[in-house]
Amino acid sequence: RTQTGEDGQVSVEVNDMEVKLDRLAISGLSPQTDFLSISEISLNGGIFRYPEKSLRFSSIRIDEPQLKTWLDEQGQISLTQLLPRDASSSQALSAEDGTATPWEFSVGELVLEGGKVSFSDRSFTPGASLGLNQLSFSLSEFNNREGETFPFEFTGELDEGGRFGLAGKLGYLPQLSLNGTAKTDGISLAPAQPYISQFAQIAVENGSLNSETAVTFEGDGQLKAAGKIELQDLEVQDTSANQSLLSLGKLDIDNYDLDLHERVLHLSLVALEKPYGRIVINQDRTTNLSGLITSNNAAPTTKEGSPEPFTVIVGGIAVQNGSMDFSDLSLPLPFATLIANMNGSISTLATNSTEPASIRLEGQVDEYGLARIDGTINVFNPLLHTDTTVEFRNLLMSNLSPYSIQFAGQKIAEGKLDLDLRYVIEKNQLEGQNDVVLSDLVLGEKVDNPDAASLPLGLAVALLKDSNGVI
Repeated sequence: RTQTGEDGQVSVEVNDMEVKLDRLAISGLSPQTDFLSISEISLNGGIFRYPEKSLRFSSIRIDEPQLKTWLDEQGQISLTQLLPRDASSSQALSAEDGTATPWEFSVGELVLEGGKVSFSDRSFTPGASLGLNQLSFSLSEFNNREGETFPFEFTGELDEGGRFGLAGKLGYLPQLSLNGTAKTDGISLAPAQPYISQFAQIAVENGSLNSETAVTFEGDGQLKAAGKIELQDLEVQDTSANQSLLSLGKLDIDNYDLDLHERVLHLSLVALEKPYGRIVINQDRTTNLSGLITSNNAAPTTKEGSPEPFTVIVGGIAVQNGSMDFSDLSLPLPFATLIANMNGSISTLATNSTEPASIRLEGQVDEYGLARIDGTINVFNPLLHTDTTVEFRNLLMSNLSPYSIQFAGQKIAEGKLDLDLRYVIEKNQLEGQNDVVLSDLVLGEKVDNPDAASLPLGLAVALLKDSNGVI
């Protein structure tokens, strides 16, 4: 309905507006891409008033939107190409006449269903990709009044597996704000692999993330998050050696507190269930860990004006039912064993402290053997400082036959082995001090091995034994 008043002012009233748009498709950008498509947009229950400058819809629904976006080679998000290039024209468009009455806009309910997002990162080679599907978003009583917040809920799934959700209250005037709870369920770690490969020769073969976090965001980097995290079934492969490096049955953090503005992360006790690790001391006394970090991605030097370093404080680590493949190929008799049923702890860790953490772990070797690890370590950089003693007691020598065959062409029939191995790493340099005690050693049958040295091993054993049969 349109009316003209006595003063010549035109007034317009429109009720029960219905607008529907089907099969929307938008292309553009560089390179040319069909970057947005929407199956249907429907606007229902519209009310328009002029000169009151009021527009309201009871609901807006967006069905099956699909968005394709990427980071280009310079690290710029593709959608920024849609922004005005001329800053002055942008300011002109946004400028308001201080005497003019602003429009009022409101929506009773905004709903998005069946959304998909395809994202690719082209800022490095070979690049990365991430797919989101089954996206759902709802927002209630939305309007453009300053200081208002609106209830919302956002859920979705990753193409690689897992669900996520975020619910709470959202505001956008005078600046973006958020207060809500985020949850993840079974989120796959696979999408992180291309980024990990940039600095380390490892591959995340498996692993999923569950979490529940209270999130507060007030703009200008004022982000705070607090909650709990659970990581399950992690498997990490050493790609340089093509063998397992690390695995976890479960990592559990009951509470964490992140303040992005203060650049501080506090973690409660980190509980590890069924952790597994492989540690190899090579013949040249390098370790299997030292070659994992790629040299072309060394830590950058701190420049004037750069942000303060991030502080991470961990309230300790508890290990339950762990295992470790340990081998030292630098010993006169190469040694390797599997430590099982490992339990113990590592003390409080902090990146803002130079104090190394204390470590104490104890486990079982074979049926009656014992392994104990005791010492100090810089967990955030073990190659910078490690000072640990590894003790082995009552180990069966017969298990070392594969190594004795390799270097001497003869099996070991009987005997017990005790080892006290101290390893010190300072600034990537490893030193070892080793005490080896062999008791009641009995050699077994000879085995042809063309690589074995010709040694009078039986005579050497007889000469080295004391009156108690100990070497």
